[in-house]
Amino acid sequence: MLTDLFVIFHGIGEPPADISAEERPYWIPEQSFRGFIRDANRAAYAAGVRIVPTFDDGNRSDVDIAAPVLVDSKLPGLFFPCTGRIGRKGYLTETDVRTLGGHGFINSSNGIDHVPWSRLHPATLHREITHSKAVLERLLGHDITSAALPFGYYDAATLRVLRKSGYKAVYSSAPGLSRADSWFRHRWCYREDKRFDIQSIAQRSRALGFRLVSEGKHFLKSLR
Repeated sequence: MLTDLFVIFHGIGEPPADISAEERPYWIPEQSFRGFIRDANRAAYAAGVRIVPTFDDGNRSDVDIAAPVLVDSKLPGLFFPCTGRIGRKGYLTETDVRTLGGHGFINSSNGIDHVPWSRLHPATLHREITHSKAVLERLLGHDITSAALPFGYYDAATLRVLRKSGYKAVYSSAPGLSRADSWFRHRWCYREDKRFDIQSIAQRSRALGFRLVSEGKHFLKSLR
């Protein structure tokens, strides 16, 4: 059964001045985030899904805002920092990454430099996937077994390197629900400018036509 609804968040609050124009629409006001999380468990239960917030890029708001809210709400959280940004102004520090782990949240890889992984030079792709994994393993002292695809981009080479590098789960930006044991996992992206209704999303994700289209797109990308 498809039971997990993974939701992508990026930055929370006012985006810093150096955030690019393409990233800004994915930042959401703090009150919007708090409201969503406050109602998430009830809405997820009614929809027959488990809601799992995920956070890409490693923005400072992950530890300042997201983590405390999730702790209060008793919700799980998956955090995918870009290791090349760790320690930079506006992003997580090494201590922050350890703090998230100490709260029981899962830290996973989002690569090094936040670049699309599809059609990268093989050496660059290998470094993005394996070096980021090694950095987080050094910081946290345990295996890193999942990764989020930057921008949702991937191809056959990306998936091969991820498998060979020991990743047990890959999180996409392709909408849908996922089984708890699936290797390729779908995620819905939360944006302030678009309606996000958990029950409607769960119903749509379970529709046969929606699933066939989604699986077809994944199959084609996996062949490139």
